[in-house]
Amino acid sequence: PYQISNSDDITELNNTISDWNTGIYFIQTANITVSGTWTTMGNSSNPFKGNYNGQNYAIIGITINNSSSYAGLFGYTIGATIENLGVINVSISANSSIGALIGYANTTNISNCYSTGTLSAYYDKVGGLIGEYDWGGTVNNCYSTASVQGATSNNGSYAGGLIGRVAGSGTISYSYHITGNVLG
Repeated sequence: PYQISNSDDITELNNTISDWNTGIYFIQTANITVSGTWTTMGNSSNPFKGNYNGQNYAIIGITINNSSSYAGLFGYTIGATIENLGVINVSISANSSIGALIGYANTTNISNCYSTGTLSAYYDKVGGLIGEYDWGGTVNNCYSTASVQGATSNNGSYAGGLIGRVAGSGTISYSYHITGNVLG
């Protein structure tokens, strides 16, 4: 697997769209602090389809404040596997499908992941770990302590401590939200 060990490595992965959708394996070998505004990995045109193993390390300090949708460390995933990863001290405000780890997860397997920080939606689908979880996959042994704010002007804004909105099929087990406020 490709090794991600510092902010330059994660930035290079973030900027190399061709690595997102080829099923490549990545492992993280240290805690990584990011600075500045983060641009999410994966979007609806170019989803992240890789395998990312954080090896029980964390990504610290993701900040997103824009009008995009699919906001998080990973913005949009299809058929991905993300495991053993913490996303700590995030500050994310965006339109829709917002999660500290993944904005929109489709047929994605997520295990042993957690998040902390604050997230807010201008419109809808905001969760502490995952904004929108759709069409299969698994979420296992994950948690969030993030504070979540759904849109105050949008009825049915889908705000959740762990996951903002669940659609389709899939399995969620041994996962929970603790301590953070959830409004919406």
